[in-house]
Amino acid sequence: MGCLISRFIIPALVTLLVSGPACAAKKDVDFSSGNYWYKKCSSDDLADKFYCIGYLRGLSEGLQFFEGSHMKIDGAYRKVAPFCVPKGAVLAQRLDIFKKYLQDHPEKRHKRASILYALAIRKAFCRK
Repeated sequence: MGCLISRFIIPALVTLLVSGPACAAKKDVDFSSGNYWYKKCSSDDLADKFYCIGYLRGLSEGLQFFEGSHMKIDGAYRKVAPFCVPKGAVLAQRLDIFKKYLQDHPEKRHKRASILYALAIRKAFCRK
């Protein structure tokens, strides 16, 4: 249980605590978009960098938790594709991959950041 709390619940709570005041102040901002996270993850502001790292940590853990399971997509249950993250691929490396993907694909930044992150990680690590 302790491992579950430290790996999943604590990163999620940190993200919620940090994002709560910002959400109340900026209701017209789409916090789930690639545009929002590109700005935060590319910022020189230390608070923005930590905010981004917290988001990616929670996102990474969540996505890897569902890897290999089945999710209902378009009315049918489909197996969640692997993310192929190799052992030793640190969070900073995944952050660089995410930022580069967003930089290289500005035409996609309006989409959900979680989907863009999954695409970036799969493109970088899943080789056939």
